[in-house]
Amino acid sequence: MRLHTCLLTAACAVGFLGTAAATPYPRSNMPPAVDLGLTQTVAPGTEVTLTVALRLTNTGQMQSLLRSIYTPGSANYQHFLTPRQFAARFGPSSATLAQLTQHFEADGFGVKRSATAQLKITGSVKAVQAEFGVHLHEYQVASTVDTPAYRFRAPDGAARLSPAIAGSVAAVLGMSTRPLYHPNLASPARKTLGKAAAPLISSGAPNTSDPPGEWTVVDFGQYYDVDPLYDSGLSGRGRTVGIVTLASFTQSDAYLYWNTLGLKVNGHRIREVRVDGGSGAPSDDSGSSETTLDVEQSGGIAPGANIVVYEAPNTSQGFIDDFATAVDQNVADSWSVSWGEWEWLDTIPIDDVVDPTTGRTVTTLQALNDVLIQAALQGQSAFCAAGDSGAYDANDPALAIFDYPGFTKTLSVDDPAAQQFITVGGGTTLPGKQVYALPDGKTLTINIPS
Repeated sequence: MRLHTCLLTAACAVGFLGTAAATPYPRSNMPPAVDLGLTQTVAPGTEVTLTVALRLTNTGQMQSLLRSIYTPGSANYQHFLTPRQFAARFGPSSATLAQLTQHFEADGFGVKRSATAQLKITGSVKAVQAEFGVHLHEYQVASTVDTPAYRFRAPDGAARLSPAIAGSVAAVLGMSTRPLYHPNLASPARKTLGKAAAPLISSGAPNTSDPPGEWTVVDFGQYYDVDPLYDSGLSGRGRTVGIVTLASFTQSDAYLYWNTLGLKVNGHRIREVRVDGGSGAPSDDSGSSETTLDVEQSGGIAPGANIVVYEAPNTSQGFIDDFATAVDQNVADSWSVSWGEWEWLDTIPIDDVVDPTTGRTVTTLQALNDVLIQAALQGQSAFCAAGDSGAYDANDPALAIFDYPGFTKTLSVDDPAAQQFITVGGGTTLPGKQVYALPDGKTLTINIPS
């Protein structure tokens, strides 16, 4: 979420003390990873669980149905599918599932169906390397003053599929456990060395003294004229909001925030779903502030709604599995995500798969597209934060990969913001006069007429 608060709660910081830090998300100050050697040598006995994303079927009919479901006047208008109906019409067939299961079991894997179009296969490093034609390596990233050290696993190239299953597999996820995604969280400048905080002035704001950058959800209701909806009895009661995230959080932080603002909420409205084992303990290093902010803002704007928080490891596998769980459970009426990375980075051989017949490489982009179209057909509204860099995500310093001498004009959209079946939200500027302090000591004044 892009709306920032003056109260990310002191309890948030307290809640992070004394707990083991989860894997940090990518930052510009992280040292390069050091190759420790082959996984089978460095970590013998390691078992690997992969997610095999399967191709959807009847895609032409699927696109046609999608258009009709969202076309007013159509016989199918808003006649949404259940997950079971979607699986029956567009998921992999029973014959395909049986054939893939037999194939992987014969090659030494345990197999189970984990989602509509996903299989989980578990096997030894040796079995993974033989099946997909890669070598798995262990890597170490040293600690910095800001982040702890951590290790991850990665293959030495793109996986290659057996011709026997290539036609049924869209992606294979989990060979790499490198953290990929960064939270789209930005904070306003704070008062330092006697200088004024930014923004300095805001006029035209009804009934609140909080400047932009320090709004609470109560201020949001006033700025965006949501209060009349509350006055009419609309509070989100009977609805469920989902948060798809890659960092855990401390529930009491959110309740403290709502209670401090005088919001009346159900004391048991939050449910956490830990996907692939979850995101580890709450920590600033892993991005828990983003999760806390998302829960506080969504739950504060809709104080009567229930909240389900889907938490997965910060990997390509975790990200896709997180989305697939939220969609297959079909509990949340709408859900949002505030994590991403430049979409081009999803084409780097980390979890890529090469079809030996066509030579085509499939990435996580297609796997996520298939999950999101299922959400659309089920009537789940999906939202994501665009990131402050807009269409120029490569300039985001959190990418920690490219060292440009200045601003690059390379079109580079954040994923999942680039996906066609998700609604992207960015910043807004409201009528009135706003004065912002710039890093060079100058000020920027924005005047927008009402």
